[in-house]
Amino acid sequence: MARARYVANKDVVTCELDSGQALLNLRTSQYVKFNETAGLVWQWVQDGLTVDQMADQMCTMFDAERNQCSADIALLLGQLKEAGLVELEAE
Repeated sequence: MARARYVANKDVVTCELDSGQALLNLRTSQYVKFNETAGLVWQWVQDGLTVDQMADQMCTMFDAERNQCSADIALLLGQLKEAGLVELEAE
């Protein structure tokens, strides 16, 4: 999973908010609002970062434990995948 890369669903559009981001799945009309931290992960998905790279960035930005960063990111990405907002890229 560490080298896994997720891609955003092409039917999802993003809007910047003062306190994070809002996503709208145009196909399902599902609306999701992210706080700033989740918004960072969403941006990293769009930038093509691997899960490892995301964890490195988060640990640096928030001076947090690597295991906790990895677990938090994996949880969020799992939720996004379940909601149909991202897909696991084939290696």
